[in-house]
Amino acid sequence: MDRSYSGVEAFIEYQKGRGEHWSAEPDREEAAKEFHRVWAMIANRRMEALIDAPLLTDSTLLDILEVYTEAVSIAQFTDENLHALILCRIVDLSLRHGNSDASCFAYVTLGVLAGSQFGNYDAGYQLGKLAYELVERHGLTRFRARVYMRFGNLIIPWKRHVRAGRELVRRAFDEASRSGDLTFAAYSCTNLYINMLTAADPLSEVQLEAEAGLEFAARLRFGRVISMIEMQIMFVRTLRGLTDRFGSFDDGDFDEAAFERHLSDNPTLARPECWYWIRKLQALFYAGDFACAIKASENAARLFARSQSYFDQVEYHFFRALALLCGMDSTSKDVQSPEFNAVYEHHAKIARWAEGCPDNFENCSALVEAEIARVEGRVTDAEHLYEKAIRSAQANGFLHNEATANELAGRFYAARGFEKTARAYLRDARSCFLSWGADGKVRQLDRLYPQILDEAASPGATATIVSPAALLDLATVFKLSQALSSEIFLPRLIETLVRLVVQNAGANRGLLILIHGGVQESEPRIEAEATDGPGGIHVTVGQATIGHSDLLRPALDYVLRTRQRVLLNDALADTVYSVDEYVQKSGTRSVLCLPVIKQTELRGVLYLENNLLPGVFTSDRLALLQVLASQAAISLENATLYTNLQRSEAFLAQGEEISHTGTFGWNASNGDHYWSEEGYRITEFDRRVKPSLDLMLERVHPEDRESVRVALEAAISEKTEFDSQHRFLMPDGRIKYVHALGRTVNVGNLDFVGAIRDVSERKRAEEDLRQAMTDLARLNRATTMGEVAASLAHELNQPITGAISYASACLRWLSRETPDLEEARAAATNMVQDGHRAANIIHRIRKQFEKGALNRDVLEVGEILRDTVGLLVSEIDRYGIVVELDLAPDLPSVIGDRVQLQQVAMNLIVNGIEAIKDIDSAREIVVRSWRSLDEIVVSVRDTGAGVPPELADQIFDPFFTTKPHGTGMGLRISRSIVESHGGRLWLSEAAGRRSTFQFTLPTGEK
Repeated sequence: MDRSYSGVEAFIEYQKGRGEHWSAEPDREEAAKEFHRVWAMIANRRMEALIDAPLLTDSTLLDILEVYTEAVSIAQFTDENLHALILCRIVDLSLRHGNSDASCFAYVTLGVLAGSQFGNYDAGYQLGKLAYELVERHGLTRFRARVYMRFGNLIIPWKRHVRAGRELVRRAFDEASRSGDLTFAAYSCTNLYINMLTAADPLSEVQLEAEAGLEFAARLRFGRVISMIEMQIMFVRTLRGLTDRFGSFDDGDFDEAAFERHLSDNPTLARPECWYWIRKLQALFYAGDFACAIKASENAARLFARSQSYFDQVEYHFFRALALLCGMDSTSKDVQSPEFNAVYEHHAKIARWAEGCPDNFENCSALVEAEIARVEGRVTDAEHLYEKAIRSAQANGFLHNEATANELAGRFYAARGFEKTARAYLRDARSCFLSWGADGKVRQLDRLYPQILDEAASPGATATIVSPAALLDLATVFKLSQALSSEIFLPRLIETLVRLVVQNAGANRGLLILIHGGVQESEPRIEAEATDGPGGIHVTVGQATIGHSDLLRPALDYVLRTRQRVLLNDALADTVYSVDEYVQKSGTRSVLCLPVIKQTELRGVLYLENNLLPGVFTSDRLALLQVLASQAAISLENATLYTNLQRSEAFLAQGEEISHTGTFGWNASNGDHYWSEEGYRITEFDRRVKPSLDLMLERVHPEDRESVRVALEAAISEKTEFDSQHRFLMPDGRIKYVHALGRTVNVGNLDFVGAIRDVSERKRAEEDLRQAMTDLARLNRATTMGEVAASLAHELNQPITGAISYASACLRWLSRETPDLEEARAAATNMVQDGHRAANIIHRIRKQFEKGALNRDVLEVGEILRDTVGLLVSEIDRYGIVVELDLAPDLPSVIGDRVQLQQVAMNLIVNGIEAIKDIDSAREIVVRSWRSLDEIVVSVRDTGAGVPPELADQIFDPFFTTKPHGTGMGLRISRSIVESHGGRLWLSEAAGRRSTFQFTLPTGEK
């Protein structure tokens, strides 16, 4: 759209009339400065306060915001800097005068720009969340659809998994349709398909959704959205192999060249044209036409300024980097070339996104970095990075990126001559592309790498079991499962398992391989071997290391790495495995290597072979073996637990006596209970008494009994851990403190096992220590308050002096011949206010001297820090100190004692005051707070000389002080308080770099 568009000119003239002298072409620096200004206004307020602020009712201001909102719609197509400035002005007015529909629109739209234009994705997320909360809580419905769509698809994916915002995109369509905003409903459609493609949804489902959306846009005759959806559909179709040529969008109904002319001839379609070239970049990259992919990326680049606020930019940077790298090799690299510099720039962006949201971007960053390492010749780095990219993509469900990483890894290993490894990766790539529905890509891989075609005889095969479970012999399945589940002794279970497997699989040899401590921690070992001979099946149980003469080791290694089965119908005829030394020596024909998995954890492997016949392990036998493997995983865990319990029983009694820990358990079916000797001693029941749950509960203190009963019943019914610290009331009136733990099991004849420990001595010691620390902390507070007593007196004197002055004035007004009641009333009102102010100051001071138990309340850290600074304001002003509060908004609450945490903040700030009050340079203290994972971090930094390095390790020692009149306990007590709240306190910077003390507190979130 032309820059002289009359709406923009009219808006600028309107601004000048109000004294706002924006230039007709504002620059990026001006826009950035304004954004940081309004963001600082938001960051200094709590999110709840912003959300609950009064709604704007001033009709004049509402009219002004209406003009702004109309101008935004024009500026977004003409000038990105003017666009940002107008949004900032709407936000500024909203913060000063109240929220409105326009506020929601401005918050979320500025949130979209915050990351891409100003580099602050955290601010973008907070702005989007603010807009969302406003439309949800206050019924501001005018722009609700826009808020849903922009927050869901243009903001959330920078901080959360891309699927996290999808429901909001769907709600945007519903809301826009309900309100009659059909234009935006159509835009919501295309954003939904972008989300689905980014998240690697099955391509057939994406195509169905997109074709329905295209029909909707066609009914509206909305040409812009029609073009946007058509390009998505054609991208999906070429991946599925439904176009004339893989990588091309041409088919009988779509003319690629004509579509490109249609986009380039219409300036209003610049953004859809950019998106088209990004999709072409992807399609050509998947097709392996890297030169044309790079040209497509250059076409996108000339239009990219119009699209960099949208999530599509991820595909641009990711696939352009890969296309550039795939055109290079390690023998002809020039790390100073413009292409390599462009790659580094692309990777820097992706790596930064990965820091903010590893779920979405870690796999992309790792894959680009792997390709960079390949080109630079860093072989080991490349190997690790390919694996990292594959694992990250797999963990987060990005099937297409997992496939791409496998394909590039396969090419990497093939170029180095590692053909077997290359085939394994390429098979995995084919499997992933096939699962995604990219049949066109699968056919390309089959043509380029025909050695991976033999799926039935390859370890990467992903074909599912042909026979459905309904066709299995249910009686056989039940009998075999029962035989396994009934064995509780590990050696007998192992023997039974390998015997049943060989009997029912058609194998003439079988091995059970178990992993102790996980795949990474130890080498898998053979636990048992079963062979089918003339005299029947012979089983040998006993651990043995695995040698290359024991089995087909590459097949086992593949299962250990991928947790997928390996099925070879005829190893002797297989192009990969027929050359293996084991196959050649043993003459093995049929091979099945089956993972034994419980709750995603690999517990072992069943290895079966038949050296007489090919194709022995048919689909129905496979189905039966899968069932046996699942039951084996459960039974092996239970038997292992029981065996470990038996082995440790001889040590248990001695260990219980030493640690004062007893054990207990019961069988729910027959009501039998078990107490150990130490359990009887702790409960002080006679050893001849038959144990029971009711008997145990009788010992529990009446005040604790019901909570213990409820927790125990919940643990049993919900199969959760039981963890209780409570009291026993003994017959002679003594109180015992105990700590009981337990859980439901299926071990032998026990359904629940637990442990109980007498912690009375520890409890009493903790109480004594806590009381001593409380008294010492109160003494420290008194000392600290004494140090600032003069300033506190000055602060208290101000409202008292004011109250006296107002009282005198009130008397004068009343003593007149004609009393001036209005003036007297005003003076009295001011007097009351000063009285309240003085009372509040005294209340805050008294709280620091109170002696009482530790209180655990839900607290806001920012409020505690602001109150502490307020309490010290006179001391701060007395020495001309500037205190800057940089407190992150919308931090979660913490659980703790307000007085104690305020004492920590006061100790640190007073220490800072002491350090800088006499210096000649700038006297500044910066108090910051922010969130780090599940903790809140607070730092206090001053501009003093810092702590000498030789003293840095001593400042937290009791009675160590650098102040002439210090007690040497302030930092020691502060650290104890923070640690009692589950946090840490430390000195992060020392002399020469100013002093910065930091402490953490766990959030109160569950």
